[in-house]
Amino acid sequence: MKSLDLLILGDMHYVGPQMPDVSIPERRGRFGLELAVRAVRDALRHGRPDAIVLLGDIVDRGSTPGALADLQEVHETLRRFNIPLITVPGNHDDHPEAVQEIFRCPEGIHEINGYLLVTFSDDFDPDTDEPSRLELTMRALEAAARSGKPVIAIQHAVVLPEIQRNYPYNFRGYQEIADAYSRAGVCLSISGHYHAGRAPLESEGVTY
Repeated sequence: MKSLDLLILGDMHYVGPQMPDVSIPERRGRFGLELAVRAVRDALRHGRPDAIVLLGDIVDRGSTPGALADLQEVHETLRRFNIPLITVPGNHDDHPEAVQEIFRCPEGIHEINGYLLVTFSDDFDPDTDEPSRLELTMRALEAAARSGKPVIAIQHAVVLPEIQRNYPYNFRGYQEIADAYSRAGVCLSISGHYHAGRAPLESEGVTY
């Protein structure tokens, strides 16, 4: 089995020069794309990643005029590095189908170096931002599990560990998702959304 090197970029909340001010100035979303480019260039000094993974919230407010142009700018800029882009939409991106189309990364299975990266485009409650997952989308995970190849799950919201905050970072029914990952033999689950980040956690054979 070959190794797999992923450059993971989460929650850049990019705001292009033509967009209104950022919703939370402390995020400094206008620098999001510049910092992403710096991260790629820094990674290339140490080798070439097999893929760049964007964990959602690519733009800060996906429903505002100009957000699609910002998504396109991010795609055009990062694709110049000629490294595969694996992308999932976040709750701030608002139009998940646009993210999938612009980045040419539909929800489902993407094989790189013999590893199956399963991406999920999850739902977010419009009032609370609580994430949830449709049972139908888990079929791709089941298909990947039958392949016998290593499986990596990629989504915006956090599956595990449980994060006890007023804001809903974990999925509704997160334990059921975790149980399904364990049954499917997922070796790694990667999420964004929680900006503070967490140390790796191993649970029932899955590293989160």
